[in-house]
Amino acid sequence: IGLFANISHVQEVKNVIDQGSEGIGLYRTEYDFLKGTTMPTEEDLFAIYTKLAESMPASSIVIRTMDLGSDKVLPYLYNEKEDNPAMGCRGIRFCFKHKELFKAQLKAIYRANFLGNLKALYPMISCLDDVKKIKEINMEVQEELVNDGKRFLIPKQGLMIETPAAVMISKELAEEVDFFSIGTNDLTQYIMAADRTNAKVASLCNPRSEAVVEAIRRTLEAAAEAGIECGMC
Repeated sequence: IGLFANISHVQEVKNVIDQGSEGIGLYRTEYDFLKGTTMPTEEDLFAIYTKLAESMPASSIVIRTMDLGSDKVLPYLYNEKEDNPAMGCRGIRFCFKHKELFKAQLKAIYRANFLGNLKALYPMISCLDDVKKIKEINMEVQEELVNDGKRFLIPKQGLMIETPAAVMISKELAEEVDFFSIGTNDLTQYIMAADRTNAKVASLCNPRSEAVVEAIRRTLEAAAEAGIECGMC
């Protein structure tokens, strides 16, 4: 078992190193999109991820692709109102809807990985078709980078296990990727059917509940059987 930090800003890396972290288990990229008033470009993101890679060159750094949607809304992008955004167009669903933006982020990760040890992590997975689409988009990204003559290395590919659906097919998912990361906050609220931001039912979001523990056990067993790593947020 290793200890890896979860961070949202490159500026936090020094503190992470001082605290003895072995690497970055989750870099939340959505804040790089939320902090400005305009959409960051591929070059903007490349500069951020390069700084991240250079700051911890010997360590593993997991970069989660933009987990936008739900409570994380871009002020400069039109967003349709959703009655239940926690179960709406968020995470990988948002990425598929905004494919060119997703590809720009992936290109930045690929290019920065040439300088460090980066991994790509995809949030809000609910079916095998999600993985198929991710692989297709990754192939497009690789082809375009080659055509543009840009240096890159393909990062290891991982999935967030944070929906009950992903848990149920975790054995099949484990055969498709290099690692898992269990997102316990969302996994707990979805399993318990209780919004963790709603004070009336938040007490039901108990990570020690039998159902949540069973979901974690299933996921760990699926990862072990496939011989892939499994982290936990």
